[in-house]
Amino acid sequence: MNRINTTSQLITDDNCSVPKGQGTVAVGVSPRRSVVQQPQPRRGAGKTAYRQRSPYAFSNVPSGLNFFGLFPGALAPGYCPPARRACEKLRCSITLSLCVAAILTVAASAAADSIKLTSGITHDSVKIVGVSDGTIRFLWGKSTLSKPVSKVAFINITDDGNFTKGENLLGQGKYAEAEKAYSSAQRTATKWKKTLIDYRLLAVSNAAGHIDKSTARWLKIVDDACRESSNRTADVSAGVLSLRPKKLAPPKSKANDRAITLLNGKIKETKSDAYVKAIRELLVDLYECQGQLAKARAEAMKLAGKTPTSKPSGGTKTLPVGSANVQLRLASLSMKEGQFDKVIELLQPRMKQFAAPELPTAMLLLGKAKLEKAKAESKKPASRKLLIEAGLDLMRVAVFFTSSSEAPHALLLAGEVNERLGNNRGAKAAYSAVVRRYAKSPAAKEAKKALERMKK
Repeated sequence: MNRINTTSQLITDDNCSVPKGQGTVAVGVSPRRSVVQQPQPRRGAGKTAYRQRSPYAFSNVPSGLNFFGLFPGALAPGYCPPARRACEKLRCSITLSLCVAAILTVAASAAADSIKLTSGITHDSVKIVGVSDGTIRFLWGKSTLSKPVSKVAFINITDDGNFTKGENLLGQGKYAEAEKAYSSAQRTATKWKKTLIDYRLLAVSNAAGHIDKSTARWLKIVDDACRESSNRTADVSAGVLSLRPKKLAPPKSKANDRAITLLNGKIKETKSDAYVKAIRELLVDLYECQGQLAKARAEAMKLAGKTPTSKPSGGTKTLPVGSANVQLRLASLSMKEGQFDKVIELLQPRMKQFAAPELPTAMLLLGKAKLEKAKAESKKPASRKLLIEAGLDLMRVAVFFTSSSEAPHALLLAGEVNERLGNNRGAKAAYSAVVRRYAKSPAAKEAKKALERMKK
């Protein structure tokens, strides 16, 4: 039982005693300060009393409450009231709960997958649930997301070491080793994982430049997707078509010829318009790479389809049935064949109909065609007019699309246009801008040569 001496501000605890000389005790917590004193046993009472200096102070604060640092000092040994024991149990319970929660969190994180997109965005702590039609589906929190596999740069599957090893090797450019790792993972893979591995093996062949292998794998993937869609070959998803090989073998390569043979055989079988279109687009690339421009043009014309005879109310001709990209391909082929009038005919009436990503290429081709035509023009007024028009087209690329791949070449040709117009100051400025802005581009080397030539 506690007895309080109001006269001398003494508080006595009957339940515990403090042996003499065993440490200090926090005896007071006042609004102003804490008072720490040595234990002062009261003579003759057989009990332990602690002196306080403030009516707001409390003695014998249980140390179990001190794990949050709320009270200074430490209790002397021997004090174990029920309140302290309850606090100790509470502290142990809280600590145990926190440890269990931390272990579960770490375990969940360790078991989670991750997906990194080509844009650089990474989805961590996800669970992959399926792969089909060229897309990968995964749980992220409470949401189910899907991304095209063609936009995925890296996939980490924590319970499949061989697959993740293949992903790492693919990123490192070790294509042969990556193919072996994927093949090992495929032996014990589930259905959706086998589909994913097929997609990644296609990526390996494409990155290695094995166009014949990547073409064969792509055709197999599309055919499998057609079979899974109840044999409705017209239902080919854009996801699997987007996996179309992009990297060709070197010009005149036999691998390109083998890929052309595979594609020509497949195009006779398929009934899907989208599938046929994707095959023709790849054929145009391959024929152009092989220098077979007539065949490339024929495939591009098939892509374009027939031009509608009707005109809109504004009088502007509409684009053919094919996409604007097809017109650019036809214009590019015409440029290589030296048909500059054809390039101007294809592009000039349609410049306002091209989308922003297509404009740099279209304007560069148009400006280049006018420049080449001006060189061959014998009449100076007509040549000058073409040069001015060419310069405007080229400078639009250099000014409005500075980060595009066409900008260095466009600015280089703009310098040539100024030089032919007699504007040497403008030509030097254009060449210098190429060297300064695009120092690592092939156009910069040509610009340096032009500057050296102009110094003479």
